[in-house]
Amino acid sequence: GVSVQPYSTATLKIYKPVRVQKNGAVCELLPRDRLRITTSIDFPHPSIGLQTYALDLTPNAFRAHLCYGAHLRFCQ
Repeated sequence: GVSVQPYSTATLKIYKPVRVQKNGAVCELLPRDRLRITTSIDFPHPSIGLQTYALDLTPNAFRAHLCYGAHLRFCQ
């Protein structure tokens, strides 16, 4: 469910592009007037492969697409 948290959150304003790469992973932050999240995974497993997802994050989009989360598990 949704509940009010007892603390405030910090806001990070991006003024210029920032890119960090480590061990084959990349994180890039770009200035925008709203929060847009784009993510990709690329697994060698044939059931997953390369997948990309993009979302303009609004309260409604968070509730509809992100708040329940997901995880992957491979069984031997």
